[in-house]
Amino acid sequence: MEETQFLIFDYLFSSKFKNTSIEDMVHSLTIMAKEYINHLYYSQERTPLSNDKILYDYFESLINELIEFRDKELNDSERSIVASIQNSIVESNKDLKQYIDSKFDTIKNYSLAKYLTDEKIDELLNRSINYLGGRYNPRANVETITKDIFKSLLFDDEIKELLKTNIEVIANNLDNLINLLSNI
Repeated sequence: MEETQFLIFDYLFSSKFKNTSIEDMVHSLTIMAKEYINHLYYSQERTPLSNDKILYDYFESLINELIEFRDKELNDSERSIVASIQNSIVESNKDLKQYIDSKFDTIKNYSLAKYLTDEKIDELLNRSINYLGGRYNPRANVETITKDIFKSLLFDDEIKELLKTNIEVIANNLDNLINLLSNI
């Protein structure tokens, strides 16, 4: 959990998380804490923690208190010094850097997936078409797999159905293979 302390510290003082909302950070910390707690619970054969709200409320309060402290107690120069020290600590520890980078990617992907709804993508597309004006030609459109990538990130119903179908095909193929092998 020490790494999580550095992650929170990074959130407060580095520019890496400048585009990450408090809500997204708190959500990610809640997931990480729940995974950690449930890992401990499983090892002790306890019922897994299911109340995310208590963790969410804790991290939301913690982050807000730390931001308030940072903003009240430290001037810009002091914040810059703290950020430099934090950066030196992270850069000197390869494992810690990898941990923070991986968690940053997870949080960034969550924020992006939440932001890029179908409506938002349509809005961005329409804005781009409007910018192109008369230069836009719908016959020049090319289908890409980008839509499927975003659907897989969001794990929507279409992707769930595709996975279910593929799993059934694989299971049938395995059954056939087992039957063939048992007849040899």
